Amino acid sequence: MQTRADVEGPRGFAVLVKLGTWQGSDDFRFARDLAKILAGGGGSFLQRLEELDVRNGPDIEVFLSADTTYGPGDIPRGDVPATTGSYSVPIPAGVDIDAVRHAIAWCVPFGVLFGTAGLV
Repeated sequence: MQTRADVEGPRGFAVLVKLGTWQGSDDFRFARDLAKILAGGGGSFLQRLEELDVRNGPDIEVFLSADTTYGPGDIPRGDVPATTGSYSVPIPAGVDIDAVRHAIAWCVPFGVLFGTAGLV
């Protein structure tokens, strides 16, 4: 079942730092559209998912990572609140944004990759 989130991005995060396009891990597990990292004042950052469209699955979470594999050191960004739509998630202070190269959609209970977005 598809669910939809349409949450406008917060004000004050206008500087695009990184941008990537979601790609599914295979023909069955799709992920589409944009992943962004935006900068706000005072060194704060935000992950913005624009019109994300990901296959429904149990407990899909988004992580920020240095590569396209899930593992130790990845930064959890929480559950995907809906399978389609737009929403934002604050990035914790102290995260080295330069080291973040990918967003990952990962099914936690089954250890399955649903998609990645290379962030440049």
